[in-house]
Amino acid sequence: MFELTSDTQTGLILFLGGTVFLILLSSPSQLGYFAPHAPLNATGITCFALGIFAVQAPTPPAGIRAARLAVHQRILLGFGLPAMAVGTSFMWYNKHVHDAPHYTTWHSWAGCTTLLWMIAQALVGGASVWFGGRALGGGMKAKAVYKYHR
Repeated sequence: MFELTSDTQTGLILFLGGTVFLILLSSPSQLGYFAPHAPLNATGITCFALGIFAVQAPTPPAGIRAARLAVHQRILLGFGLPAMAVGTSFMWYNKHVHDAPHYTTWHSWAGCTTLLWMIAQALVGGASVWFGGRALGGGMKAKAVYKYHR
């Protein structure tokens, strides 16, 4: 369907594998609800990269373009966004059970901003292509919004 360069494959494997390795090295049972946060969010980021690569290749014929869009949506909406939401929820719950204050670091604010941006991107992207973009006025109006989603 689409090909990743060896550099991209290596980077994604090192990123996701390194994250999981570091959590496993840190005694996950002692980390409590924090332990799933990093691997799930890294999985989400990896899925977003894979989903974006599916539609970033040079413009193919219409049939292949539709198949790539379907792959893009399945990866992002089926795996990436749920992994990010669950990973973020684990971190939020970890803070909650320890009565720790929320949103006290730049990392927490950046993470929440990123998650909200991803949700907004999913909504705008979906609205611009599902049902012919009717949610945005259809046709050229939807295409005009899609370019900002991209």
